Amino acid sequence: MNRILSKIILVMPSLLPGPSLGADVNTVEINREKGRYHLHTNTTVYAKADNVRRIIMDYENLTSIIPNLKESKLMDKSENGRTTVSMLTEMCVFFLCYKIRHVQTFHALKNGILFSRIIPEKSDFKSGWMRWEIKEIDSNEMAPVTQIILDIELTPDFFIPPLIGPYQFKKKLLGVTRATINKLEKKAKTISPG
Repeated sequence: MNRILSKIILVMPSLLPGPSLGADVNTVEINREKGRYHLHTNTTVYAKADNVRRIIMDYENLTSIIPNLKESKLMDKSENGRTTVSMLTEMCVFFLCYKIRHVQTFHALKNGILFSRIIPEKSDFKSGWMRWEIKEIDSNEMAPVTQIILDIELTPDFFIPPLIGPYQFKKKLLGVTRATINKLEKKAKTISPG
């Protein structure tokens, strides 16, 4: 009897889900060209794509996943599916801190793509856009895997000293990206289906 019980105890852990995997930032690329910044990230989160999308599109609660976002307010939601959101970001690099206002219009496109464009006259940017591609790459119910490809292009309408430059900006954005993806994954795992 003890032999059978010991075999059951040895087999049971293999039937349970494994340890929680952490989100992976696979690629981060930042380029600066003529005052315009380009950011490309490719990340993997271990959560359902629908949950990830729901969190990203919960515009009034983005402060819960983006560490340096101080404010996120819904300004307008039109019948054609476009949503205008005002956000205030605080970013410090070395001894310089910026409070940056960006007002964007978001639009959900087909195939899990979310696109936004900055409204320059209401923002601290001359121009900018953001494109999120969110797709489930493994639909295993016990351990879903979602790929997030994020492309951002921004032209700041404020001075960034050459001392900061692309290296420090990249380092800061990498930290923010990792923290955001980890918080996003953690929150996406707690959402019940619906």
